[in-house]
Amino acid sequence: MNQTVRNRLVATLALAVVLAAVWGAVGNGWGDESRSQGETDPAVSTDGAAKGDSGQQTDELPPALSQEGPLRGKMMPDITLVNRDGDPVSLRDNGGKPAIINVWASWCPPCKKEMPDLQAAYEKHGDQVQFHMVNLTNRDSLDQMNEYLKKEAFTFPVLLDEEGVTEKQLQVLGIPNTFVVDEKGRIIHHVGGYMDSKTVERIMDELTS
Repeated sequence: MNQTVRNRLVATLALAVVLAAVWGAVGNGWGDESRSQGETDPAVSTDGAAKGDSGQQTDELPPALSQEGPLRGKMMPDITLVNRDGDPVSLRDNGGKPAIINVWASWCPPCKKEMPDLQAAYEKHGDQVQFHMVNLTNRDSLDQMNEYLKKEAFTFPVLLDEEGVTEKQLQVLGIPNTFVVDEKGRIIHHVGGYMDSKTVERIMDELTS
């Protein structure tokens, strides 16, 4: 191998090493100044509150209410379930009061996470707002549900859906699902997923103001 060929080979290998180093740096996030490792989206604060272009917190809806389900604005279907005593309860007719209809199961972690906030809301606003905590009994264990409610000392009203009626008529594809119904039976909010305390508080303020 003559000197010229050897020099070209050395130069090629050196260039390959440099390119590999640059590629590895980019793969590790270098060169992406818009999002460093562990940095959150600048449009959302750490507590989930939306921010405007200036970075200042705005008065927008909590994230859970910013993207609502397909039933918002529609009338609540005529669904009747039974409570834990076996008495029939309508999800549409609430005696002229607004209502919260929360679909849950005792094996569902995000359902359990929002339960204390819903219990607190019930204790504070239960005389103004109807609470219907609909357990998907067709997918849950009744004994497990009762044990969970007793352990956590929850006192909100629980309805039993033993045939999956709410899943079909309310288009429930996952839980928790929450429907906020006005005094006329119209769905004003349809939240698919977990609600934080700020979301629950915002809903209660709207229903009781």
